[in-house]
Amino acid sequence: MNLRLSTAVLLITLTAGSHLYASEAVKKAETLVTDFREIVFRQDTGDSEIKSEFDEVMKEFRTLSLEESESLYYESLLEYWMGRAYQSFDKVETVINHHNDVQNGKYMKLKRHYSAIDETIYHYDRSLQAIEAYLKINSDSEGLRQYSEVQGQMILMRPPGYALKNGMSVKRTLKKSLKLNPDNIKSIIMDGASDIYTPSAYGGNVDKGIARLEELIPRPGCDREDLFNIYTGIAYGLIISERESEALSWLGKAEEIFPHNIYLNGLKQLAAEGQ
Repeated sequence: MNLRLSTAVLLITLTAGSHLYASEAVKKAETLVTDFREIVFRQDTGDSEIKSEFDEVMKEFRTLSLEESESLYYESLLEYWMGRAYQSFDKVETVINHHNDVQNGKYMKLKRHYSAIDETIYHYDRSLQAIEAYLKINSDSEGLRQYSEVQGQMILMRPPGYALKNGMSVKRTLKKSLKLNPDNIKSIIMDGASDIYTPSAYGGNVDKGIARLEELIPRPGCDREDLFNIYTGIAYGLIISERESEALSWLGKAEEIFPHNIYLNGLKQLAAEGQ
């Protein structure tokens, strides 16, 4: 991730030894986030097991000697992924029903497909508070991207009035992120996915979104999450464009990364049934 943290560490550090310690703490925080994110994407354990793992991760995270901005950033990531775990679909059938509601324009009914809304909001709110505090210290591309991502998910969980109040900030903040760093891979993925998942009546453009994601495939620096989101994003765009056979090949690539992911398997069923 393109965090501008090393400069802050150098300015604050008084000795080479303490600088090394801070660097090791950042590496450990990165590992905690990556490993926990993997658990969320794998979906081979239930919410209670994931929450127990989260509690243990947070205990270890609290022992790290991080600078304030670093701590806020990684806290936001961890809280976000716990929220995503609660938000994740728990059945293939739910993925399909959610898709059908979207295609039929039943946006006000989408919340019925989420089974742990209160828990999801709780962790997203904590994530949002942390990243807002981070941005007051360090308004960089990655912090803006994280704010946009958390706020985008929060809008799905909150009442319609929340979306009316905060909806524009999601796209606006993402544009700021890309302006500061046009090569921010996760911001580019969000930008492409927005065009795919947003209905055309509200400004979405599936072909543009697919092309945006396809540009990233040969680019170095994509992690497993990035590749999974690229493959499933392209596949979903192809499914709603009635190009299901093409979608299946992309879903096959995603399956190599997280084969038990329920969203992935829901898309596979949609693509198979649409052929």
